[in-house]
Amino acid sequence: MKKYLYMAFAVSVACGCSTTPYTGEKETVRALGSGVTVTERETRAMLSDGGLAGTESLTTEFKGKVTAIEEKTRTLSIATQDGKTVSIKAGPEVRNFDQIRTGDTVRVAYVATVEFEVRNPTAEEIQAAGREAVIGGRAEKGEMPARVLAHGGLSILTVESIDTAKGLLVLKRGAELVTVRAKHPENLKTMKVGDTVVVKAAEAVAAVVSHTM
Repeated sequence: MKKYLYMAFAVSVACGCSTTPYTGEKETVRALGSGVTVTERETRAMLSDGGLAGTESLTTEFKGKVTAIEEKTRTLSIATQDGKTVSIKAGPEVRNFDQIRTGDTVRVAYVATVEFEVRNPTAEEIQAAGREAVIGGRAEKGEMPARVLAHGGLSILTVESIDTAKGLLVLKRGAELVTVRAKHPENLKTMKVGDTVVVKAAEAVAAVVSHTM
């Protein structure tokens, strides 16, 4: 989780050489084939006290239709929109496998999100820092198969040094130091050594099977 937080913040510290901080929203959607679509979103804004804030999210989604079911091995053959067929094996944690029929739609999504704000943390955030929450759920007996697993946490980092010429930032968490390259180097000019950065990160995987209407 710690490595994920650092890597995520490296992506989310705001590209360009402008002297004006970058703010705004961007969304990029890419089709990778075999039913997989990747959506990347980012936002940047300035807080009322002049601190930088932003979000990053990455969603990878698979969608296809069930064309064959192997009950003994719990394997599904799934046709994608580009005419390919992939196989997915459902583990024992997937409840109600017998509810699946040919023609059903299968959706699997992975979502990673990061929110950061350059500001002083609250007392509650200081207490919560470093803890990780995990939640999960699955379909009730008799329902269509579905599975959700998510985890996330909060981290507080301190700015140790800033190199605006190279677009590099050194962050510290506890005794650990990490050097990251800014995505939007002009935003480094809104920060100073000693600033604290509150980072909230979460990851989730969801899988749902539904009858085609």
